[in-house]
Amino acid sequence: MKTVIYYNVTTGEAFDQEGTLRTQNNPFSASYGEQRTFEWHLMADTDSAKPVSEWLPWTEWDITPQSAFSAADDNFLAAYPATLKESASAGAGAISVTANSAPQDIAPSGMLRIFRQDHSVLMLPYTAFNTTSDGMVFAVEIPEDEEFPEGTRLDIMEEPLVKTPEISAERSQPEQGIFSFDMQMNSWRLSEKMEYSDIDSLTAKGLELCVSGEQTVLLRCRVPFLIKNVISIYSV
Repeated sequence: MKTVIYYNVTTGEAFDQEGTLRTQNNPFSASYGEQRTFEWHLMADTDSAKPVSEWLPWTEWDITPQSAFSAADDNFLAAYPATLKESASAGAGAISVTANSAPQDIAPSGMLRIFRQDHSVLMLPYTAFNTTSDGMVFAVEIPEDEEFPEGTRLDIMEEPLVKTPEISAERSQPEQGIFSFDMQMNSWRLSEKMEYSDIDSLTAKGLELCVSGEQTVLLRCRVPFLIKNVISIYSV
């Protein structure tokens, strides 16, 4: 399945391929478990008096767009703050942390954002974690020459409900404002919400597009988005 999104960069309005305005009362949608292609068209003009084919694309880039990703989530949380319970250095296979609050949605594997004493940041992957009576233990591999004292500040990164790793290069034309993604509507967080709750659908905060170039975020767009639940999770 394919969903085409026309996004007016000036007004923030979003339209489907028929030129129909999409709002919170008429959001874009996809079903849990399906793979769907989302094709974004960034527009400078979306005159309702003209057919969609005559709308003007957005091409006014100060920096050439080089990459983009898309994601959807049901909250705006990016991370859970925590601190190291004890010092850790290269060779340690695990670190113990105390979270400032009880995180609800920690991925089985993911990323930690550790703040060094010189205020730089290390993004450190973890492969598993366990909850203890007074905190959590994360399985990690600390790089050589890294050492973190007790009390070091870190963040436990939260994964969005769904995300795309990269654009489809053969179907995208970034300089013309066209970005195509294949998104799998599944993740450990989404399955927890869909398969273990009697809900018809989940209203996301939005489906977001982020465009970057030269290590700079050039544009962020967000459109209303609904994820529909399914009666059966089994496929033929």
